[in-house]
Amino acid sequence: SMFNGILPSDINVLAMTASSPYESSYACYFNNTLGVYIGDCFSNHLWEHEDAGVAPAETLRQQFATLKRKTNTSHMCLYGDLTMASQPVSAFIPPPAPSSPLGSSRASPSSSEVAMVSSRFVTEDTLRRRLEFAAQLGLDTSDISMQLESELHSQREAAVAFSLIAQALAGEDDEALSDLLGQKVQPGQCHGKGIQDFDCLENAMTLYEDLCGPFTDHTLMYAGVLQRACDGAHGALSVHSAVEKVCKAPETTSVKSKCHQLTTLEDCKAAPYSCEWCKSAAVPSKCYAEAEAKKLPPAIFSCQ
Repeated sequence: SMFNGILPSDINVLAMTASSPYESSYACYFNNTLGVYIGDCFSNHLWEHEDAGVAPAETLRQQFATLKRKTNTSHMCLYGDLTMASQPVSAFIPPPAPSSPLGSSRASPSSSEVAMVSSRFVTEDTLRRRLEFAAQLGLDTSDISMQLESELHSQREAAVAFSLIAQALAGEDDEALSDLLGQKVQPGQCHGKGIQDFDCLENAMTLYEDLCGPFTDHTLMYAGVLQRACDGAHGALSVHSAVEKVCKAPETTSVKSKCHQLTTLEDCKAAPYSCEWCKSAAVPSKCYAEAEAKKLPPAIFSCQ
């Protein structure tokens, strides 16, 4: 949540969030006609609850408790002036008029498939669904297939880049590497230590985008690596140097390019040039150039 450690408790503002600061919210209801998710689970549950009609005296705290039970894909949180939670919902959200064209269909999944996916994987999931739908109708799927491959390629490249950035910062310290790559805070924790060095994080993210390419909904999940590095013992200069080192590495060489084109273990091992097939629980298996594979963190990748 963006409000953790930021929103004061004395300015008459109460914030209700879809998730905690340490997780992503989830999208719900895939609309097959539009080919998109129509909202996150929290928002859909909120409007479903309001459209169903609530007791006039229902308070914001009671509303929060109800929505928290329904939103089981992430952990809702409250921030700010918590005394406001005793106020009635009707003071902020008037009930829809009986003749309202919105009616009870405003958030209804009647024309949608009840599906849930992390916001970090919405693009991939949406493209896979569109691809399947187009194939069922006998339509040309080449454009969607290219978009999907581009998204998967972006995911793989980001996973490798941030693994290398973390390794550049941690050196031979496996514990430090583990700390950089994974948060220790429980996802359901609403309050915790927020960003300590915002300038370092902002500069590191800007540098990454300038040198490695823009963040996407998926690759933003790795911003935590930079945040933990900036707030830890590494310092802004070390973080800057690690990002620069990884992102300025030669993007392609003839061998690297040829290895990346091999999509199976058999083809990778049979290649006449030096390639290695690397497996990881974090990203799909892939064929890498031998020199490239040697740089991958052994705690994350297993190459042969």
